[in-house]
Amino acid sequence: MRIHSCLAAIALPLVTALKLRPPTNPHSDQTTDIMWTVEPNDPPTWNLFLMNISQAFDLHAIVGEFVDPAPEKITFKFPVLRPADDYVLYAVNASNWDMVLASSGRFTIFA
Repeated sequence: MRIHSCLAAIALPLVTALKLRPPTNPHSDQTTDIMWTVEPNDPPTWNLFLMNISQAFDLHAIVGEFVDPAPEKITFKFPVLRPADDYVLYAVNASNWDMVLASSGRFTIFA
């Protein structure tokens, strides 16, 4: 049983190689490109959320639902947000929002 648990722990990160990049110089109420890289074994679609990690469950925007990963980018207009350095993007399973596939690094949204 222990071997199976160890194998599952090793295999889990291999299931998705999706990597989200923090947006470059994002500003509140402005449009920006959000980019990522994918591998052939990554999920065919996923949802993309903008969250503030300074507070639990602080969802600020659903950037995209059932995102097609092939273009490796989505253009998004940020809502009006308070300037802060604690925003993160999360890619989550399209049918199970509790399953996080990837997250960007922490980034700042400017006024």
